[in-house]
Amino acid sequence: MPGVRYEHVFDMAQRFKTYRYELRPTQRQMASLARAAGARRFVFNWALGEWRAQYSLTGKSPTRAELCRALTRLKREPGNEWMLDISSSLMQQAIIDVWRAYRNFFAGRSGYPRFKSKKRDPGRFRYPAGVRIEGDRIFLPRIGWMRLRLSRSVEGKVKSVTVKRRAGKWFVLALSELEADPRPVLPCDARDVVGIDLGVARLATLSDGTLVAHPRFAAREEVRIRRAMRALSRKRPGSRNRAKQCRRLAVLHARVADRRKDFLHKLTSGIATTYGGFCVETLDVRGLARTKLSKSVLDAGLGEFLRQLEYKADWRSKPFVAVGRFYPSTKTCGMCRRLNPDLERSARTWRCVCGTIHDRDLNASCNIRTEGLRLLVAAGLADTENACGVQVRPLTEAQNVEAGTPTRGCQTGSILV
Repeated sequence: MPGVRYEHVFDMAQRFKTYRYELRPTQRQMASLARAAGARRFVFNWALGEWRAQYSLTGKSPTRAELCRALTRLKREPGNEWMLDISSSLMQQAIIDVWRAYRNFFAGRSGYPRFKSKKRDPGRFRYPAGVRIEGDRIFLPRIGWMRLRLSRSVEGKVKSVTVKRRAGKWFVLALSELEADPRPVLPCDARDVVGIDLGVARLATLSDGTLVAHPRFAAREEVRIRRAMRALSRKRPGSRNRAKQCRRLAVLHARVADRRKDFLHKLTSGIATTYGGFCVETLDVRGLARTKLSKSVLDAGLGEFLRQLEYKADWRSKPFVAVGRFYPSTKTCGMCRRLNPDLERSARTWRCVCGTIHDRDLNASCNIRTEGLRLLVAAGLADTENACGVQVRPLTEAQNVEAGTPTRGCQTGSILV
């Protein structure tokens, strides 16, 4: 059925999960990490240059094996003895990154690959194997054992480890493969399905009356970020004071991003645990980011909310319905199903010709749930009461409230912050 994302009904037995930890390196280890990141950037730029040169001469792209053999010859050239102290698998992964960059470019997913700048590249590298995590320590090839902040243990088999620098700190991301039985999306009770309307005034409005306030993390730090940017503009380019101010500004941006991500993870985990099915409306976040509401849209993290809720619903084998963005959820009356084409964007409440007074966001979430239930029932992923002459077709949200059978979940009018 269109709009119902149940392509993971017969998913693979493997499931991947990423664990993120903060490293606690010494000064000598920080220098080793910086050298490894510099080596990865050097090999990436070299491989990109070789790719461009060979394509311009022959009209054909080099293979990864050819670039790896050329890298071995490059290590033996005079002046490149420092490359022998860097893990070879780390540098080979940089060649794979160049190959992936070209593949994404030809597929239309990204722009043309560009060289990595020493000043702008934050620093990262990846190990495909050879990494061990024991207790609160991690072993990196050619670097040694290093302490980390182990918030939780790693489950499954570690496939690869990525080390990256962010706001002056080093983090490790362990990609783990979990053994999971392929479980189909389980049918759910229609009363457990919730409709979710996302917005700017309110981050989310649920069809059972639950309201989620907009935290506005970037707006809270806007004054500090502006002051830091003004101080940065007064620093001389290339000076140490400018580098220090860049790190201060990066810390402010990282703090905003971490708070937003933590809030969205807690919110989506709570919603995914409470309800049995989810009906949301697809959003053109890129298009909204080009409007005058771009700051508020990007601060809310609407796309990240949908991404997290979708994969958490998949983990719990619960249906996730994506209603088309052109469905008139806001302008449709949830009681009589009439369309109000004259509804203005600034109107937070409006009255239908049938006499019903609607809250704009709550009415939209109820209509999204109604449309999502229609798709779920048609796909066979939602159960409705159909025995002993009871109605089979699912009622609309407004008819449910009128009949006194609201959806399960949080109490109407509660606010999640």
